[in-house]
Amino acid sequence: MASRRPDEPLASSRVGLARAGEYRGEVAAFHYTTTGEPNIEPSTSPPRRILVLSADLGEGHDAAARALAADLTRERPESEVAIRDGLVALGPLLHRLIRDGSWFQFRRVPWVFGIVYALLMGFAPVRRASHAAMYRIGGSGLLRLIELHRPDIIVSTYPGINPVLGRLRRRGLVRVPICTTVLDLASLEFWAHAGIDLHLVMHDGSSERIAELAGAGRSRCVRPLVAPAFFEPRGQVEARRSLRLPAAGTVVVVTGGGWGIGDLDGAVRSALEAGAAAVACVAGRNDEARERLLLAFGGEPRVRVLGFTDRMRDLIAAADVLIHSGGGVTCLEGLVAGRPTVLYGMPPGHWRANARGMAALGLARVARSPRELRTVLEAELELPPTAPFERSTPSAASLVFEAEARANGRGAPRLGLGRRDRRLPVGNRGDGRRRGEYARADGKERQRAEEHRSPEWSPVPALAHEHEREGHRRDDVHDQHNGRDPGRRPALERGHLAHQAHPGGGGRPEHPQSGRAPSSAPDGVGQHLRGDTAPGVREPGANNDGDARPTTQAA
Repeated sequence: MASRRPDEPLASSRVGLARAGEYRGEVAAFHYTTTGEPNIEPSTSPPRRILVLSADLGEGHDAAARALAADLTRERPESEVAIRDGLVALGPLLHRLIRDGSWFQFRRVPWVFGIVYALLMGFAPVRRASHAAMYRIGGSGLLRLIELHRPDIIVSTYPGINPVLGRLRRRGLVRVPICTTVLDLASLEFWAHAGIDLHLVMHDGSSERIAELAGAGRSRCVRPLVAPAFFEPRGQVEARRSLRLPAAGTVVVVTGGGWGIGDLDGAVRSALEAGAAAVACVAGRNDEARERLLLAFGGEPRVRVLGFTDRMRDLIAAADVLIHSGGGVTCLEGLVAGRPTVLYGMPPGHWRANARGMAALGLARVARSPRELRTVLEAELELPPTAPFERSTPSAASLVFEAEARANGRGAPRLGLGRRDRRLPVGNRGDGRRRGEYARADGKERQRAEEHRSPEWSPVPALAHEHEREGHRRDDVHDQHNGRDPGRRPALERGHLAHQAHPGGGGRPEHPQSGRAPSSAPDGVGQHLRGDTAPGVREPGANNDGDARPTTQAA
């Protein structure tokens, strides 16, 4: 399957996609670190640009991204939602290793994936090393994608990019809030990260573990993130008629997700032995599995084999029981539609771990063998129908917009950062085009952009005033060398230069050349006049720990 470029939208998404390069908000504030990497900050406009990062692994992550985009545009129609493949943005190496490697392992050697999963989940040093390697290899590519779209908020539906996003956020390179939609009950070590501002969980059972991994208060439970059509009433008889399935009798739907993984043949055979009147098996994009099913059940009139389909809403509505080989979005769709779900034929790894979690919460039944599957199916068919899901919990879209509002200073909590992150150095290098764009903005827009940044939320403070004062200091030194009177500079800068030439305030209180005593500094700048560094700013000559070393002033 051809992979998408990181700036290319999903082919099946048609909801509120933003055109690349288009920006309708106020001036976005950018600063650049000494390595030339941009610090991306929120714009001063209302939340109109949301970047949703997904991945082309199966269909669940993309389906969740489309469902979220639909909810976001329904919640606030003026918003622009762009869906991009975050795995592609990490670079070709990680894309081939993760996507193509997973595809090969699931189809050929699933036990290898089980070993890799056990190492990542069972040994924290291995997991931390993998996170660090992903950040080092793919962090710059993901940052370029974010810079291209200049979002007000970022939402991830794929756990593989969360460690990279979290590190970018904690290091101050991404200044906008980041949310993630936790679709599973397993692999929370990849879903959760201390740099992610908000984890939107589909099940309450995930909240406690996420609090241990990312910190308390970083998760909220939301309604299942499925397409809006699943929340609308759909009659079983009408759905069967549209699919040309028998109106009477038991209908079982077997699915292996977008990649068609798992023991689909055994599931279909067990459903027939349990007395199903019709079995619809969805093989997804796995052409090999589809051909094998057609060869095995082509002469059975009760079996219908399908490839990838966009009619899962009708299939689940027509079914009496849903058999799935994993978890994720398909199980959420069955939960919303009120259809009992049986998990069978799961490959090793997070599929089995997620199945155990769903069974522990009573959300699904697990069958470990064809015989056990027949027993479970017979028991499920004797139970009364389950009531459809009710919209009692908040939507993911509403909490995404709430997180964006909190990030703009309206009750935003402080993001816990390490010492080195709080002292992130900010230099004057970077993209001259963006600096020019910011400089050409009128004074009112620039003032709004500066006031928009909240020092309680962001690890790097607004530095416009510091840059201006640094420019004045350089001009004073230039005047001294050329024999001109530096007294024409503002009194605050003359005082700062005098104290910089005489650390600690000792020596002459007047300007080195003019002999005039500096005017009293305004309130709140005493620390700067004494040579103390501003919070989050490292003075020139600082060492790696952020402690300033004495510097010599040009005579």
